Amino acid sequence: MLLQSHKGVKLMKTSMQHPAIIIPRLVRPAIFVVIFITFSLGTSPLPPPYHQYSVSGVLGRPAGGSKKGFAVLLLGRFKDVSMPDSSFQILRGIPYPRYRDVPISITDSAGSFSIRASSDIRADSLRLAVIVPDRPLTTGTPYYVDASLAVPNTETYKLEPEPGCSSCATDPGTQTRIVFYSYYFDNKVITISF
Repeated sequence: MLLQSHKGVKLMKTSMQHPAIIIPRLVRPAIFVVIFITFSLGTSPLPPPYHQYSVSGVLGRPAGGSKKGFAVLLLGRFKDVSMPDSSFQILRGIPYPRYRDVPISITDSAGSFSIRASSDIRADSLRLAVIVPDRPLTTGTPYYVDASLAVPNTETYKLEPEPGCSSCATDPGTQTRIVFYSYYFDNKVITISF
């Protein structure tokens, strides 16, 4: 149902009884092409590189006693707009790392531990923590994660041929991409006072 014409734009009454602007027939395909190109060029089927932290060290216990059997884990702080809380959070790992994450390590008789945990975004700082039943979480001194320490880990994969090109004789080739960045921290010490 046509209501009125306003400066060359036809207004139409919709089923909800509100005026709606009719998009000219020539503009509709152009809008579809712009949206299609935006989505097809702006997305990749491959996930972005993730960040994997490998931390090893020893548990210190100046008061004496066994150093065996303590649970040590890794905390990370992220300064990113998608994570407004800048406090330390437990790094639990991600579901798709190339090398299996070990986000919690149980100390041996010497107090040694080794942790590997991943995250989708780079941590600004890391901190070790010890979990002991019936005691508050004991945390170590935070240390900065310098981006220059990142070791890129790459993979090479074969490109897919263009769809609809069954008679093409050319090989589309291969491409190399960074899968994840590794950060290594050795000889870290976390001390408990009991």
